[in-house]
Amino acid sequence: MNKIINKENDMLKELRIEKSKGEDFDLILKKETESMPEGLGDYIRVNRKAKGYSLKDLEKVTDISASYINRLENGNRTNLTISMAHRLARGLEVPEKELLVRSKMEFKEDEMKRYEIMSEKSNIKSFGDLIKKLRDERNLSLQDVANAVGISASYICRLEKNERRNPSLYIVDKLASFFEIPSNVVEGICAN
Repeated sequence: MNKIINKENDMLKELRIEKSKGEDFDLILKKETESMPEGLGDYIRVNRKAKGYSLKDLEKVTDISASYINRLENGNRTNLTISMAHRLARGLEVPEKELLVRSKMEFKEDEMKRYEIMSEKSNIKSFGDLIKKLRDERNLSLQDVANAVGISASYICRLEKNERRNPSLYIVDKLASFFEIPSNVVEGICAN
């Protein structure tokens, strides 16, 4: 383990030196990380250090606990949810796909649906954001959705404005069914 950490530290020193010479940092980082072990933990650690982040810094930008990130980096945890991959990718500014491939986990169809939704609509941070986005994509009014699902238009409006943060499972199920998204996918997005 110390060998890997020392190798990473040496690589980062070289990157900083080469960056100061005016070379393209992203190109250098790509070249260097291609020779890195394929493990998820090493990939996260190298990219975190390359950004100059401590574990606490990464916790702040991803909303994933520093202790959990540390366990991922050390290989004590290998399970990475799609939601976590999304947040880590945003925080580290790396492709989500890299994290998912390196996690070597197999995802169910509904988890992949959630990944697609989050990838395409990365500005979705809440259930209300998701409903608004789906409603707008389909050119539906609040009243159209309200009539179809049997929920008041004013309630849906409050959801979209994030004035109602924790809708009941009944509401989630109704809206998920209407927009043809599995309930557990919507719940996973709501949990972010």
